[in-house]
Amino acid sequence: MTLDDLKAILEPAGFVHQSGGMLEHLSSSFIKPAGGHWSIGAHAGWEGNEAPYVDIGLMLDLRGATIGTVHRVTSVAALRSKLREIITGLEAATTQEDLLKCPECGVRWVALKEPSAGGKQFTPFLSCQGMYKARSGKEKFIPCRGISRRIPALVIHG
Repeated sequence: MTLDDLKAILEPAGFVHQSGGMLEHLSSSFIKPAGGHWSIGAHAGWEGNEAPYVDIGLMLDLRGATIGTVHRVTSVAALRSKLREIITGLEAATTQEDLLKCPECGVRWVALKEPSAGGKQFTPFLSCQGMYKARSGKEKFIPCRGISRRIPALVIHG
């Protein structure tokens, strides 16, 4: 998918391209209001002039932290045919915020965790945003170990 492909499909659906400035050659983002304090973000990382996929998910702010299910679209045809369905599903999720909250602590949102290239391999899952190591040495702890299985973590559209 090229930037022109993404613009041609996402902009008519209400997404606005967010200029990356000097980093535009690394990734491109598009934002669409989804009601209330929610937005839907579409993010593509570039490999040369092509993006192998675009990730679409809910966001609360422009820092790009995706909350809940991420829809990974791997082709122009899939983006054209599935975009309306993806948007409808994400907008519906904003009305059920309890599904987007950590089932353990009930305070933080859940976000996609997936393996990094060359790292330990595991099935992607939704974890509490509090699942990180705080401090180091004898003082380290993990604020929350909550995992959500109430909604899918990653949906791939090819």
